[in-house]
Amino acid sequence: MYCPTCFSDTLKLSSRGVVKLSFNGKSKDTSLFLYNLQKESSDEIKRSIQDKIEEFFKWYSSFQSKDPIKNIELYSSDYTCTNNCKIPLNTRITVTGLLISTKELQKMCQDLGQKYQVPVQLKF
Repeated sequence: MYCPTCFSDTLKLSSRGVVKLSFNGKSKDTSLFLYNLQKESSDEIKRSIQDKIEEFFKWYSSFQSKDPIKNIELYSSDYTCTNNCKIPLNTRITVTGLLISTKELQKMCQDLGQKYQVPVQLKF
């Protein structure tokens, strides 16, 4: 990935950090989780992602009027540049494709949408 500071292809996801989720540009305070690539398997991280998405869908299903979920973002600011650049804290860089594939994320959301009767119209 390209570093937003030096514009070189030297940006890597940190081995541990926080992932935040947003749905249609909105997120709950609880829509985040910690990851540790050295201690957790890929399946454990995917389970954490699914748990947070399910928590949101369960909460959102209680609304009277539900706009379809058209956009879901999984992002983190826990990246490092191999050139030792300082990455601004408010930087939001996707982890989709790194921690979970787009296809897996889309299937997860479609399945949870059906389970909780939340309309999902994702476009990646």
